[in-house]
Amino acid sequence: MMTVVVSDPAIKATESERNALAIEAAGDGVWDWNLATGEFYLSRHFKALLGYADDELPNGFATWTRLIYAADAEPNECRLTAHFEGREETYLSEIRMRAKNGRYRWIRHVGRALRDGSGRVTRVVGTARDVTPRKSMDMERAETIARVLDAQTQLADALDVAGQGLALFDPDDRLTFSNENYQKVFPEIADAVCLGTRYEEIMRAAVDAGVFRGIQGKELDWVREAIRRHNNPTGVFIASTADGRSIQITERKMSAGGTVLIHTDIAQLMRTEGALQVRVSELEKVKAVLEQQSDQLSDFAAQLANAKDEADTANHTKSEFLANMSHELRTPLNAIMGFSEVIKNQMFGEVSVPQYIDYAGDIYNSGAHLLEIINDILDLSKVEAGKLNLGEEELDVKEVAEAVFRLVRGRAEAGGVTLVHDIPPELPLLYADKRKLKQMLLNLLSNAVKFTPEQGSVDFTTTLDDDGALLLCVRDTGIGIPPDQFDLVLSPFGQIDSALAREHQGTGLGLPLVKALIEIHGGAIKLQSEPDKGTVVTLKFRSERTRPTAP
Repeated sequence: MMTVVVSDPAIKATESERNALAIEAAGDGVWDWNLATGEFYLSRHFKALLGYADDELPNGFATWTRLIYAADAEPNECRLTAHFEGREETYLSEIRMRAKNGRYRWIRHVGRALRDGSGRVTRVVGTARDVTPRKSMDMERAETIARVLDAQTQLADALDVAGQGLALFDPDDRLTFSNENYQKVFPEIADAVCLGTRYEEIMRAAVDAGVFRGIQGKELDWVREAIRRHNNPTGVFIASTADGRSIQITERKMSAGGTVLIHTDIAQLMRTEGALQVRVSELEKVKAVLEQQSDQLSDFAAQLANAKDEADTANHTKSEFLANMSHELRTPLNAIMGFSEVIKNQMFGEVSVPQYIDYAGDIYNSGAHLLEIINDILDLSKVEAGKLNLGEEELDVKEVAEAVFRLVRGRAEAGGVTLVHDIPPELPLLYADKRKLKQMLLNLLSNAVKFTPEQGSVDFTTTLDDDGALLLCVRDTGIGIPPDQFDLVLSPFGQIDSALAREHQGTGLGLPLVKALIEIHGGAIKLQSEPDKGTVVTLKFRSERTRPTAP
């Protein structure tokens, strides 16, 4: 916030503070980006433009960029870069920013960079103004003009198809528009029918060229009568041409003072009417077919509605069953795991029979495995029912991956599998649910270690593709998956049939759960594999979920 220094007895302010006060008094927001310290300040008025109170929106470059509409981000960055590089004297950008109510407002940013002695930008200061009303008016005006032009073009095209000529004359009686058919009605004077030509000049040219029949010796009177009808149109006029055609001329005055004129070759009109009759007959037949199909579709829709109701009922029943089973299974499992752990660790005294300690360990491990299966089934069920909510935040992928590596490292060492990861330090932050991301990576790495033989390896890499999407890749040298079984392993409880797979029994929920979790993040999973050569599983998070690290 700006600072006002009070001295006795008057209030004084620096020039920059007076400028900021004046700007904000005019309703503009102020922003200040100090590149040297990384600080990015948004004034109280800037935040108010988007409906936020001062304490509801933190200052920071990440806050500013996160509010920008995705499609406007790149053009805005280009304008900012152009100003930084000296190609533009001022940074000027009108971009959409998300307001507190979830809607987007057009905000006009104007700023100027401050540079040091070497010309390097050290600070950028600017103003922000809400220009949404003006943008809306501009868009409405453009849409209106486009609609008018489109309607005019469609009318001209429609009249062309119908064999009619269309011409528009302004209040000064000069030609402002004509379609192709209007110019073809009197081919003898095609050169005279051009924009800006007065109606009287067109008629005189037609008479001089002998276009009309039966007016010899009274050409001047005919032209005067044509102009009179044109100036005070009352109905339809039929003109006979020297080549035996009959042209129907319809004229109407427009509200703006101009005149619209339509020429129709009646013979062509008759042919068109005949074609329309045939078309109407065809449409009536099509209508009858469509009505029959509509009845069939109505019956089918009713069947689908019933099927949907049955599916919803079944899904609700399944959800209730899983919830009840969760409670009924977890309660005894907790007791089984708790008491077996007490026996395994001999918490209340030494167990005299060593086999009992081993049995207790087996009971504990089996209970933990069963609890893991129950949790996976419930998570998958929640995703399918659309009830799994995301707690999204900006994450350091490297930090999450290293935490997962610590969990699977012991299993990898026990199986003689080498675990490697390659995460570049400049990787952007990821906007995602931390627990779900950890769950996805844990499932993929655990599967990779499980199905990789001794002396094999599991690699984890992260990259950005050409579109800016973040790719998380787990590659192993394990048993592999035949391509024709990709759909099977991505479906719940689907498992491939191989010797090594049978050695490591599981539920087949790992990959389907990963697929469901990445898809609710708006991403995708990709499988690449070949039997006995290994598998590559890639998770793709779209570029909208990446965030730049703090400068």
